[in-house]
Amino acid sequence: MMNLLKTIQNLFQKGFSDTRKLDAALSDLRLSTAMSAQELEKFCQLSENLAKELGVSTEAILRQAAALSKLGITTAESAAQLTELGIRFAAISPGMDAEKATVALADIMQAYKISASDASDGILSKINEVGNTFQTSNAEIAEGLQKSSAAMAAAGETIETTIGLFAGGQEVIQDASKVGDAIRSIALRMQACDSETGLLSKDFADLADQVAKLTKTAGNRQGISLFTDSSWTQSKDMLTLLGELSEIWSELDAKSQSDLAGALFGTDHMQAGAAIIENFAQVGAAIDVMAKSAGSANREFVSMADSLNHKLNAASETATGIFANLFPKEDLASAAETANGFLGIIDRLTEKLGPSGALGLGAGLFAGLKNVGGAKTYAPILF
Repeated sequence: MMNLLKTIQNLFQKGFSDTRKLDAALSDLRLSTAMSAQELEKFCQLSENLAKELGVSTEAILRQAAALSKLGITTAESAAQLTELGIRFAAISPGMDAEKATVALADIMQAYKISASDASDGILSKINEVGNTFQTSNAEIAEGLQKSSAAMAAAGETIETTIGLFAGGQEVIQDASKVGDAIRSIALRMQACDSETGLLSKDFADLADQVAKLTKTAGNRQGISLFTDSSWTQSKDMLTLLGELSEIWSELDAKSQSDLAGALFGTDHMQAGAAIIENFAQVGAAIDVMAKSAGSANREFVSMADSLNHKLNAASETATGIFANLFPKEDLASAAETANGFLGIIDRLTEKLGPSGALGLGAGLFAGLKNVGGAKTYAPILF
């Protein structure tokens, strides 16, 4: 009987604690979001179902929604979709929590104009397959994409190219931040047109001259051009250019290699840039892997969902929901208010009685609880 009472006490304590956390998370979301009261109620309902499905807490989902609201995600449906994707991404990505995963996804989706309905295979599966196959991780790829996606997309490059370049450089450098910065840097340099005039920019023309001079070899007296033809109207895509550079890289002396990497990637990122060129075979290999990656993220999440920890988390969230149904927040607030009033009376009595009198009062209250009805009974402390 005592074990049963103790179990009930623990369940009530956890239920009360979880309810308080949920209320705090919901209060934070109210302050940060532009959702209407109706939208908030709808999102809370979606959150409870998502929590059970994904094996996480409703509180965690509400916290993520608050973070997303700062990024302009303000409808119940879009917040729920992105939160679900973020939780799935985090679940298959060791070292990355759900909030970081969700924010990274939001940045990547915005850069490449990928919808939530397409993001699972359009982003997650590609990252997951490369992370599983090459010497990098999902978390590192996400960090590199956050740094470079906006610039790469503006330069007309695809997400596959960005991930491929990152995988090639990261295998050598093993520093996601540096590799991401290097890709961003070359993307900015490879935007040939002046944003105001629409004509070839002077900086790009100077870069083209520099690259041509540094890449002259016995087999190519003109050097490698940044353009597709002699008219200098259409620049090469990044894979074509870097692929051509990788083919003649070993023919260049050390100074030419260093100057070339500096010209294309910037002096602060020349080491990572040189690594991408030297390891360019892996760039192509990563792109090939992504072409066959459909379903990868979902398969890995389903496998993870069969784990004991996931099932226990889902069961815990179900228990929290049962507690909320049995004891609505309004009832708990009323009970807490009553308890506060009772404790206030005790506080005033003990203040007037002094230390010795307070001890006597406490002993009397304990004896009264202990001997209610003549038989000894024990009242579990619930909160």
